[in-house]
Amino acid sequence: MKKTLLLFSFLVISAAEAQTMSTVLAGTNTGIGQSLHPSGIAIHDNFLYAGTGMNANIIYKVDLSQSNTSPSIFISGLGKITDICFRGNYLYASEYNHPNPNRIIRIDVSQPNPVVENVVEMYLPTGLTIYNQYLYARSKNNIFRINLDMPGQEPEVIASDLIGSGTVGLAVIGNYLFVSEREQGKLVKYSLVTPNPTKIVVATGLSSISGIVKGETNNIIYAAIGSSSGEIYRVNTTNGTYTLFVTTPLTMNWDMLYTDNKLYVSDVEGNEVIKIGVNALSVDDVEASKIKAYPVPSSDIVNFENCTFLGLTDVRGKQIDIKSNNAQIDIAPLPSGIYIAKIEAEGKTSYKKIVKN
Repeated sequence: MKKTLLLFSFLVISAAEAQTMSTVLAGTNTGIGQSLHPSGIAIHDNFLYAGTGMNANIIYKVDLSQSNTSPSIFISGLGKITDICFRGNYLYASEYNHPNPNRIIRIDVSQPNPVVENVVEMYLPTGLTIYNQYLYARSKNNIFRINLDMPGQEPEVIASDLIGSGTVGLAVIGNYLFVSEREQGKLVKYSLVTPNPTKIVVATGLSSISGIVKGETNNIIYAAIGSSSGEIYRVNTTNGTYTLFVTTPLTMNWDMLYTDNKLYVSDVEGNEVIKIGVNALSVDDVEASKIKAYPVPSSDIVNFENCTFLGLTDVRGKQIDIKSNNAQIDIAPLPSGIYIAKIEAEGKTSYKKIVKN
């Protein structure tokens, strides 16, 4: 598959709006939320719910309308929760409960004293997604489809040729189920209207791909890289090309949500869920030969060609005071890390990644 990984690819943003990052759920050193390790995440009635991917056996929630990012316990006493999703008031969760039976459960979040209900036992369930009345679940090399309107019906095998361990990377768009193959670095898809569908490779080279989510249109998927790189890519599913969308400061990107022009990302090896504002975002791939920022990485001077430097922020959107002119900046006083340069080219405001070594 063709991949568009321009070293200096950048994002053109209408109304000069940057990719701002903020924490919406954060663990604490002690007490509730200690060692959070959020895995699957979902939003319902303006509450963000997060399963714990390590050993806490808890689903947390936080009110997104409030500035307080400390979570409360929604329910505890579970196995390891790998992914969650909603249908109506029911929260569905894949529960890795070794050595007890692994299963998919559901919980009515509208009840004051929520009760765990068993949906189906399943070997090592990981990613979940719901489309219409069907729940799709990843189990190692298999994808199962469960008709939620027909309790007790045996799960239907949709695919059995996936490679590697399961992740939370599942998304239904139109008549296709998209799946991430983490160890293979691939985004693949299966037809949901064809009996015994064949695996179709959409994009390759996405090493350690984990969570995926439909973006602003039906041909855009955001793909999280589950490694220390913190990268999230924007994939065009029509032609398999992709560009670097943003680099997060998280230890390991895992699950993602996209809603109301905001991207939510969980850090399965860390202690938080962040929100990335992508309001009014459109992406133009500008040829590297035309727009240049160099050297990258740099220990001091970064030069800009065919564009005008406007400002610098860290990856969370905090403005950085820095010595500069329209074509050059000096990053020598800054700590090592990743920064976002705001530039203007051809009348459009854009953003480029700068690395201080």
